[in-house]
Amino acid sequence: MKTKLSPSLANEIDDLATRAREANILSPALVRQIRHAVGFLANEWEGITASGILVKDTPGVHPPASLGVPFTLKVLVKAFPELEIK
Repeated sequence: MKTKLSPSLANEIDDLATRAREANILSPALVRQIRHAVGFLANEWEGITASGILVKDTPGVHPPASLGVPFTLKVLVKAFPELEIK
């Protein structure tokens, strides 16, 4: 993963991750906020599997946390359904 997060964006993403963990159901507004905050990182992803994230030009399947993304795979699939690989 080549992209680096600014400290303010990292804080915003951490706040969204906390809200996502606390929510039983992700609201459409929260999903939009997650897409907005993480979208530029997702541009480097080929897909999301049950095991992790496939990153363009990087071999292997990566857990979200190893890429600096504090969301669960379940949350990421809800925010980026077009990237889900079943």
